[in-house]
Amino acid sequence: MNVCSYLEEYNKNFLAKSEEEFHIRIKEVKKIAKPAVKKINEWKDLREYRNHMIAHNFRIDGNEFCFNMLGQYNAPRTYRDIAMLRKHLMMIQGIIEAEFRNELQYVNSYIQSFEVKEQKISYETVEEDLIAVLDEINQLCLKNSKPYQLIVDLFMKL
Repeated sequence: MNVCSYLEEYNKNFLAKSEEEFHIRIKEVKKIAKPAVKKINEWKDLREYRNHMIAHNFRIDGNEFCFNMLGQYNAPRTYRDIAMLRKHLMMIQGIIEAEFRNELQYVNSYIQSFEVKEQKISYETVEEDLIAVLDEINQLCLKNSKPYQLIVDLFMKL
């Protein structure tokens, strides 16, 4: 969902909604970042995948479930696909940050001026917390006579 939102902002609003004084620089950024955008756009069904699978919980147009479409989308499927997608987004963002380094220092100091509330997650006990939740889920699987349980090791690598 975030990728589609990012790309929509980049494609539709980055130039159109910016101040006139930045238009030339934004056009240059887009020209330089074009190879990364082109690679991302090779996943032709990225937005459709986001809409059906993620945003609308496996439904097409809010009605029909789309389980028969699993594996049919031209969208990232594997960890490596997602890693490549992330790398290309990082390239685009890196170009934006490099081009607007001077302006971003003011944005970052403004953002840092906001009061930050205390974290709700204690990273000192994150492993114990994960194990407790997984144990509770696995106990509920047993209680409900399910033939499956979640494998704890899969959730322990952060």
